[in-house]
Amino acid sequence: MLNSLTQMVLVNAIYFKGNWQTPFDPEDTKPGDFYVTKDEKITVNMMFQEGSFYYAENPALQMKALELKYQDEDYSLLIVLPTSEDDYSLESLVDKIQDPNIFNGIINDLVLDGVEVHLPSIETTTTTDLKQILQGVNVTEIFNPDTTDISGILEYLQPLYVTVAVQKAVLVINESGTEVSVANAVITGLRMGFVGNGASSDFASFSSSASNSYSQSSSYVSSDTYGEDTPENVCDEPHEYYETCESSAEAADDLCVVGCRCESNYVRNDKGKCIAKNKFCRRQFETFTDCVNGGCDRRNCSELKRPAICIDVVRNSCIQGCVCKKNYLRNVHGYCVPVNNCPERKDPKCRGVNEYYENCASASNCETCGKGCHCVLGYVRNDEGQCEVDKGQYYVPTTVTPAPAEVDADKALEKILDANTHFTQSFLQFKTNENPEDSFIASPFSVLIPLAEIVLYTIGKSFAQITSVLNVTNKDEIRQGMRRLLDNFKLPKNVTLNLAQKIYANKQFELSDAFKHDTEVYFDAEAENLDFSQRASAAKTINDWVKAQTNGLIPNLVDESLLSELTRLVLVNAIYFKGNWFRPFDPKNTKKKEFFMTKDKNGTVDMMYQKGYFRYMESPTLEIKALELLYKDRNYSLLCVLPTSTDTYSLEGLAQKLQDPQTFKSIIDGLQNQEVNVYLPSIQTSTTTDLTKVFKAVNITEVLNPNNTDMVGILKVFQQLYVSAAVQKAKVVINELGSEAAAANAVVITTKALPLPKPEPKLFEANRPYIYFIKDQKNILFCGGFTGT
Repeated sequence: MLNSLTQMVLVNAIYFKGNWQTPFDPEDTKPGDFYVTKDEKITVNMMFQEGSFYYAENPALQMKALELKYQDEDYSLLIVLPTSEDDYSLESLVDKIQDPNIFNGIINDLVLDGVEVHLPSIETTTTTDLKQILQGVNVTEIFNPDTTDISGILEYLQPLYVTVAVQKAVLVINESGTEVSVANAVITGLRMGFVGNGASSDFASFSSSASNSYSQSSSYVSSDTYGEDTPENVCDEPHEYYETCESSAEAADDLCVVGCRCESNYVRNDKGKCIAKNKFCRRQFETFTDCVNGGCDRRNCSELKRPAICIDVVRNSCIQGCVCKKNYLRNVHGYCVPVNNCPERKDPKCRGVNEYYENCASASNCETCGKGCHCVLGYVRNDEGQCEVDKGQYYVPTTVTPAPAEVDADKALEKILDANTHFTQSFLQFKTNENPEDSFIASPFSVLIPLAEIVLYTIGKSFAQITSVLNVTNKDEIRQGMRRLLDNFKLPKNVTLNLAQKIYANKQFELSDAFKHDTEVYFDAEAENLDFSQRASAAKTINDWVKAQTNGLIPNLVDESLLSELTRLVLVNAIYFKGNWFRPFDPKNTKKKEFFMTKDKNGTVDMMYQKGYFRYMESPTLEIKALELLYKDRNYSLLCVLPTSTDTYSLEGLAQKLQDPQTFKSIIDGLQNQEVNVYLPSIQTSTTTDLTKVFKAVNITEVLNPNNTDMVGILKVFQQLYVSAAVQKAKVVINELGSEAAAANAVVITTKALPLPKPEPKLFEANRPYIYFIKDQKNILFCGGFTGT
């Protein structure tokens, strides 16, 4: 595979090991027949167990499917078995599941039922030529030795192509679980007969040995000439001409080179195309310069504590390229950031941070130089003698830098998910205490998003309060954790989940480009300026946006009385959920039944009913029962927690129990598949929540204070901002039928399993106030309480 022409080897590997949620008993594993074809069979070690599993059978497609979950329920093994008596081949089975509709149908048809499982233990090693597979899906050009399509990998253009692409995989399935490992190697080679010459290459990248500070941090223009032997008719690219050097001023100094040149105000990029200088720099806050390697300007954050050094460049030795705009410097990641957002710096000769020592060694007049400790660019000395951010006209915090390498996005996500659980518990306690007798629905999860947007632009006490709720310590964790959260937040076909969030600011105080960029890139949200002095118009703009995001279900979120010319910032949140049951309730079974609001007070509700296998738990110690009902997309579920005490029916006591994270965890961990008689009220609830009260309940107070000065950088010009209003409306509809598609699928998924001995079904009768959560497998999206009202 490897030889002297090999230029690069790309290698990646993946490893998975999972233990079954319900392990097989090794004592039940026996030799069994396995039919390779209709007429040929072999003996394999066949594992066995019987229990409740997700199972589907489709006689029309002649297949069965079984899903075995691992201990982490996010992962599972899906097995598809052909049932044809005539054709045992995998080819025909693969042909069927090539159709995405058929494959999705298999997933959607899986239903929890009693199943007798016979499954071979497996140990398989496979080597696959990926070249054939890639060519089979029309990825062919990269394997062509004559291709010139692979560019930009090497410093100098060389004709690379993929010579080998191979995968090796090992799979082990046994009674304990599954272990699988896969590794891929892609090898690129250099076309034989090609001799690379970086110095004369048309696509060469230039760097200067005079200063490492800019040679590693700027984008440079590629060579503008092909050489003296270039024929004139080759120069046929747009904005390109043929230089003869007959009348060029450079010719007198023997500096002119015959060949292809870009027109005035155009430069050649790394693909050899002539593009306009003002379009050459594609990163935010960059600008084009004709002399990267000269001048007196600082280029990088690392130069802040050094005196500015002017570099005179000899004629015709300037390097064109991209540098940061005025008041911006390049950080260690190569991005341009405002000078005040360079990492905190401390000069060993100075006591404070963000200071540098000026020794005036390069100054002509030491008296005017000011020998001693100075604040770095973008900082000013306050009354206490410390260097703080200059909140003047040019202050704009950055939002475009990626997190430092030491920030683990997955760990940041876990911290935010943990924060959501705690915030949900606090939110739940607040709502049950606020109006104990009222039903409610809320989405604490959706509130964390605008809080995270705002905290990126807070300092001091406000920053400490909000980050405490978000369970993070720095802004990079917020950016990376929220981005990962939203990336994982997939909206499936069978669940309607519309989350609307937006931030509006007073028109007189224009939002900074950085803040707009942050909300879009890291939060998938929008920010906009409004004229709040026009109350009705501003309220209509907000409400129209919310109405569009919620399919008309929340038409009037903000009352115009909340707005005035003094309004600086409004946080808006709207969320709507509608889920189709994985196993729908039959409307014929819905009856009027009693619902006990208190021990001595009752009313009548529409009570749905069904009997089946569900995840269920009960705890006499905690005096609760819990039931999980899956939606059609089984990543989402409704978790109902019902108090069983005969003395108190209040939600406050139940919410207090759920404040303990270990209690909530014990409920989730205690859920097991059992047969249950389920009685559940149909629900239609709308709730409006004043989030400022919730913020105060979790000690987020400073951003609500009109006198605070902690919110900086949201506006282009520093102004004193505070949160004057924060409101959320939420609506949930839970009923028997779901959608037509769900009802139709109910017929298809009805399967007949082998009869198993069954214990007496459990009873879950939600005929008293209870708390519920709508969640995915890792995250609580909604919390609610139903009191019969």
